[in-house]
Amino acid sequence: MKKIRIIGILAILVIAADLVLSICNISIDRSSEGYKAGYKTGKEFSPNNPVELRVTSLTATPDSLFNTKLNRQMSYQTDQVVTIIAPPAWLFLFYPLIFLAGLAYIGGFYRLIRLLWSVSKKDVFTESNVSRLRFFAYVQAIAYLLIWIFEKLNTHYALQQVQIPGYKVIGGAEFGMDWTLIMVTILFAEIFAVGVKIKEEQDLTV
Repeated sequence: MKKIRIIGILAILVIAADLVLSICNISIDRSSEGYKAGYKTGKEFSPNNPVELRVTSLTATPDSLFNTKLNRQMSYQTDQVVTIIAPPAWLFLFYPLIFLAGLAYIGGFYRLIRLLWSVSKKDVFTESNVSRLRFFAYVQAIAYLLIWIFEKLNTHYALQQVQIPGYKVIGGAEFGMDWTLIMVTILFAEIFAVGVKIKEEQDLTV
C-alpha cells in the first residue's frame, strides 16, 4: 500500500509539473517581440491565437544569416513558423468549450488526489474511486480532443491563407498528445470498475 501511495504522489506531481510547464511555454512563446508585432497587426482577426506551421524549402539554396562570432553570413533553413491567421468567427466558439474542459480537468485532478487519499487509507475498491478515476480519464480525453480539433481547424484555414516566399507550408505543428496513454488510462478506469463490481458480487455471496 505504501508503494501505491508513493507512485500516486509521483504521478500527481508529474501531471501538475506538465500542466505548469505547458502554461509557461505558452506564455514564453507569446511574449516574444516578433509575436507582439504580429499580434498588433492581426489582432482584429485572431486575438491571441497564433498558429504553428511546418514548412519546407522550395529551393536548393538555403537562406542566410549573419554570425557575429565568425563575422560572416551562414546558411540556414527553417522548418517551422508561428503566424496569425484570419479564421472564421465561429471557430472562436471553441474558446469557452476549451475553458470549460480545462475547469473540468482541474476537477478531475482534484478527484485523482481524493482517490489517492482514499487508497492511502486502504479504502481502494469502492464505487467512489471508480467514479473519480472515470471522471479524470474521460475529462482528460475530452479536453485534449477539443484542443486537437481546434488545432486541426486552425491548420486547415492557415494552409488556405499563408504563403511564404521560397517555402511551402506542409501542415501544422503536431499537438503534443499521446492517444495511446489516454486510451490506456480509460482502459484501466474500466478495468478498475469491473474489479469493483466483481468484489461487490463476491461480498454478497459471502
